[in-house]
Amino acid sequence: MGKIILTVSILAFASLHTLGQRFCQHLRLQQGHGISNTIDTRSDTFDVLSYQIDASFLNYEVAKEIKAVTSLEVVLKNSATVMKLDLLGLNVNSVSVNENAVSYTNSSPHLFIDLPDLNLSDTFRVTIDYDGTPQRDPQWGGFYFTGEYAFNLGVGFASDPHNFGRVWFPCFDNFTDRALYYTNITVDSTKRAYANGYL
Repeated sequence: MGKIILTVSILAFASLHTLGQRFCQHLRLQQGHGISNTIDTRSDTFDVLSYQIDASFLNYEVAKEIKAVTSLEVVLKNSATVMKLDLLGLNVNSVSVNENAVSYTNSSPHLFIDLPDLNLSDTFRVTIDYDGTPQRDPQWGGFYFTGEYAFNLGVGFASDPHNFGRVWFPCFDNFTDRALYYTNITVDSTKRAYANGYL
């Protein structure tokens, strides 16, 4: 009887040990996946100092769209000929660098901008004119037009990465890049626009 209990105990322990190893391996894979998704090597090449978003939401209860120009002030940290920004499902009308038109490829969810010759540590300005209907996250989050309100939640639960600025302005859409934001929002005279920060 004692041998049977000992054998059952050893089998149960071995089974739990194997299950524990598989669980730990699963956690390591998930952690590695999460780390790889939060690492954004663009920040090694570019430092975005600020975003200025000049957006117009006119007749948005019917039109449900944005017309905007976003300007990024950027410092070049390593040499590069292309800059990749995040922009999801919006139309790009023009792109300029230091007020000179440049070539670009709008391939949602990315916008690839051809850069002119720049020197390391140069500060340059990228300006994007765009429009369209900002998107919602498939599960929860994103940009909403509901009745008399239009608003962005800033996250998308089903999206990867979860931050969701890219639905209404071109950006480095990650949690590691820090920048100042300036927003100028135009709405119809009967509406008001609000944003975080100082008035």
